Amino acid sequence: MAVKHAKLAAVKLLVETYASSDGVNYYHSLALLNATKVNDVEMVKLVITKASKPDIQSAMLEAAENGLFEIVAALSDSYHADDAFSALKALVTLVCTLRTIRETLVY
Repeated sequence: MAVKHAKLAAVKLLVETYASSDGVNYYHSLALLNATKVNDVEMVKLVITKASKPDIQSAMLEAAENGLFEIVAALSDSYHADDAFSALKALVTLVCTLRTIRETLVY
């Protein structure tokens, strides 16, 4: 547990120190990678809101909210590849919709 708290503290420091509002950069990707490894939704959302561009934030936040950390990281990495970004954004929507349908059917 102490290791997880140390990782979260390191990620938070990295985000607050290096993340900028002018877009995805190396430090943002590194912080996002570290945050997703500890599976902390709030930390991932912090990284996204502090460091990602507005047009990608909604897809990334939706993925993070649903625990789809691999998709969050992929969206971050592929932002500059328009086709990949569009495909991943559609995938996030599809997966979230399917998860909602599954949860509705189960309950």
